[in-house]
Amino acid sequence: MEKLSLYTQKPLEPKNRFALIKCGVNTGYIAFRINHNTFNENDNARKVSWYFKQGTERRMNIILEDIPQILQCLEHAYHATLERSQKNHNAAKKAWETRNKLQ
Repeated sequence: MEKLSLYTQKPLEPKNRFALIKCGVNTGYIAFRINHNTFNENDNARKVSWYFKQGTERRMNIILEDIPQILQCLEHAYHATLERSQKNHNAAKKAWETRNKLQ
């Protein structure tokens, strides 16, 4: 199976990845990051833990009927990853500033 990773920003590393698409000859699925507080669970999204931190990943098979739902999930994943990245950046910045004040 071939895979394609989708990122919110550079650098292209796992912390900035919001989705991953894996495709074979007759099959494919999309794995994406979620925010538990804002994600609307649905029957087609399976809970798994492989590409993203445990509990923050969902997967859906790629089938024509589910394309609108997949696009909604991708939009959620993109925003959830950006928010997570910003939150981590702000925490690191605050820690650095606190460290510098103590010196």
